[in-house]
Amino acid sequence: MITVEDSAAVDTWGSGWAPVEWAADTVADAVTARGSAEDARLQLIICRPGSRSWSDLVSRAEAPDRFSPEAFAIATRPSDDGTEVLVGAADSRGLTYALRDIADVIEHTGELAAALAAIRTRYERPRVPTRSITRLYASHRFDSGWLHDHSFWDEYLTELATHRFNRFTIAFGLGYDFLIDKRVVDNDLCFLYPFVLDVPGHQVSVTGLEPQQQKENLAAIQYAARAAAARGIEFGLGLWNHAPRLEPKVATERWLVTGLPDTDHARYCADALKLLLDEVPEISTLTFRVHFEGGVPEPTHAFWAEMMAAVAEVDREISIDAHAKGINDDLLRALKSADGPLTLSTKYWGEHMGLPYHQAGIRAREFNGHRRARPDSDLAAEGGGRSGADVTRQRSFTRYGYADFARVDAGYQLLHRVWPGTQRVLCTPDPVTAAGIARNATFAGSRGVEWFDALTFLGKKDSAENPLPGRPIRERGLYGDERIELDGVETWRKYAPWFRVSGRAAYNPDSDSSGWLRWYQSRFGDAAVDVQAASANAGRILPLITVAHAPSVAGNIYWPEMETPLPLIEFEPQADNPFADRGWHLDPTFDMDPPYSFGHVSPLDPELFASPEDYAAALLEGAVLPRHTPIEVAAWLDQLASSARSHIEKARSAADVSSDPAELERLMIDAEIAAGLGESFADKLRAAVSWALHRRTASADDLEDCLRHYQAARDHWRDLSAAAGAYRDDLPFGQMPYQRGHWRDRLPAIEEDLAGIAAHGNTCDCSTGQQAARPWVSLPAAIDHQPPNGCVAGRPVRLAATVSDPRIRLVLRYREVDQSQSWSETAMLPTPGNTQERSAEIPGSAVTGRYQLQYRLIAQLPADEDNPAAVGLAPGLDPPRLDRRPYYVLSPRPGD
Repeated sequence: MITVEDSAAVDTWGSGWAPVEWAADTVADAVTARGSAEDARLQLIICRPGSRSWSDLVSRAEAPDRFSPEAFAIATRPSDDGTEVLVGAADSRGLTYALRDIADVIEHTGELAAALAAIRTRYERPRVPTRSITRLYASHRFDSGWLHDHSFWDEYLTELATHRFNRFTIAFGLGYDFLIDKRVVDNDLCFLYPFVLDVPGHQVSVTGLEPQQQKENLAAIQYAARAAAARGIEFGLGLWNHAPRLEPKVATERWLVTGLPDTDHARYCADALKLLLDEVPEISTLTFRVHFEGGVPEPTHAFWAEMMAAVAEVDREISIDAHAKGINDDLLRALKSADGPLTLSTKYWGEHMGLPYHQAGIRAREFNGHRRARPDSDLAAEGGGRSGADVTRQRSFTRYGYADFARVDAGYQLLHRVWPGTQRVLCTPDPVTAAGIARNATFAGSRGVEWFDALTFLGKKDSAENPLPGRPIRERGLYGDERIELDGVETWRKYAPWFRVSGRAAYNPDSDSSGWLRWYQSRFGDAAVDVQAASANAGRILPLITVAHAPSVAGNIYWPEMETPLPLIEFEPQADNPFADRGWHLDPTFDMDPPYSFGHVSPLDPELFASPEDYAAALLEGAVLPRHTPIEVAAWLDQLASSARSHIEKARSAADVSSDPAELERLMIDAEIAAGLGESFADKLRAAVSWALHRRTASADDLEDCLRHYQAARDHWRDLSAAAGAYRDDLPFGQMPYQRGHWRDRLPAIEEDLAGIAAHGNTCDCSTGQQAARPWVSLPAAIDHQPPNGCVAGRPVRLAATVSDPRIRLVLRYREVDQSQSWSETAMLPTPGNTQERSAEIPGSAVTGRYQLQYRLIAQLPADEDNPAAVGLAPGLDPPRLDRRPYYVLSPRPGD
């Protein structure tokens, strides 16, 4: 059935041939499972570049003569014996993808004859070099099962390979933030080395860890590494903690690491790392948290220089992936000393998941004190701040995004990591968002994107062993409804459609929908299109909420998916924190600027979005904000929620007995919860604007609007809590109330704040009168603008645009692609003799050539007798898709 046309083809791919054999076996298994040779015949020919059938394959697939890495071509051609399929690629990974795609078509397309007919002739190539998943071990109770389960690794990694993720990292030590947390209990595998190795020359051991357990821990990692390699996936190891103990004098850990004096710490870690790399030869990437939360007090560069020296001694190339937070010049030099490829992995949207673009602005508080980058440094200054955290405190803005790391001549690459603060439980895969992320994964020359896996941090900080009163914790799982539960190691299967959509879109954001629709059709039949559309619309809601409203950049504090609501009424932080002895914050006010209330919360991108308080102030001042307003965001949320609900209803109506009822219900419940979150947040935004106006004007009408919208927000939350009734009543991602529980637990706080506003209405001396106008931000007229072909260092950049209405004023905002820089602004002036053309220059002093240049246009249309003033942003976000990059980017080029 499967033929290698030329036996020399095996030599062409060398040791990489094993994944091809594995993938070919899955095709044979799929054919056997679907039918017999009498039903339909498949002849699959693997072509070697330059072989007899290669030119035929290239011609039929309309492929180039030379394939890029990981690209592949598939072509069908008529045959007297049945279906003949040609497959070719430039490397073994491309062949693996092609064969797995054929197997996937067969597995999800009805009868075998129909499946073979569905195999499409085409050429595909990756647009994103690195497409990665990190899976974190954070809880002994919840994570030990999957770590040691071979069948889990076989099936999970097959899923990743099928959907073209080319890197997988297993991570340890991120469940605690050392030098912040003051009590560590569930430290299983947190400081990995002694849990998996005895290091010659050192007497380090773990109290309570039996020698057989140590061997099994290492064997589990070795098995996962071999399974990844067998599927053509690069295997990475994430070591996010290098503190053996939290506090040498106080034993709080369940597994106590002993025998490691401070004076021997760096040497032990270096020796252990080198031994571990020998024991697991498949490790090709090491991920490190190199700032103080990784357990090494700052400055850390001497420690990491010793670690890099150990890596340099290993007899194979090891890529270093350093978490970018807090990195300065000294640390960067230490990391480069390993001589292997260096990647700095940034936080895509803080510790959250925002819209696909990279945020245009950073909250002002990130630059308080001396946090701004020093202009005469490659990066920024050190000095000052918390003990053991001096460098990171000075470079706080590096916890936010790509910061000032996107240098054209950096000598390293960037990888953007999507953190799990926004969404941990719900599965709402959206092809539009996934493709948008892929198009932005290579922003500023970056290498790609990595996602933390779903359910990251489940059971974090010993929450799996500390139940809420009256809510006993069972084993790993999500649902109280046993009909839809996936127990233990099977929980990953809930997110199969997310892997499918995100992985394939990351490989090729312009690919058609067949790669994911066939899965939906195999599960839901006639309801497939509506199931997919319901999830897709719902999937844009939480990223939009996160971008518009961010009480904290920290994902362990702010959880939009199950937010602990902030009140509209201003409040003062509680003075006594009963959790201070553990290093836990009581609420997000530590990461906010006063005054404290929902309406005062900064957006996560304050360059493009306005808070309710800012918007209300602008309305009363007669100003028009050059940002998206809360009223506009509310409209987008309502539109997405309405579309999701429409498709949910259609999907449930169209579903028949052939549908998978548990799979359908899991997806539709999640879409319904997300829709409810969008509706609730939309009405709370409106209520916050009305409350902000009322506080300034004492208008009775604004107060009435506030109560009406807030009551609607409360009702939506009550409804989504009911829709979430199938979930367990405690989903623990930490021990603090804002890290666990159920959606219904948030209702009392909403009711209390709502009652406070109603009580205010009973006592205030409210006036009546005309309410302030609420203009929506929308492009008032078309803007015709063609960005220039790059920019030249030191030379001004002339920009021109044409507007359809001569009354439109255009403003240009610009800066380099460096988030530590502020945006500059200048008016685009009318061209003499042409009332519709506008032009401006970005001065040569703003074009250093060290970074790309970004800019955006703001269109302002003055008010007239019939219409209020309006404002529009170009290029804009393109709602309701919300996948457009909302600024133009110019790359430096050589001068003429």
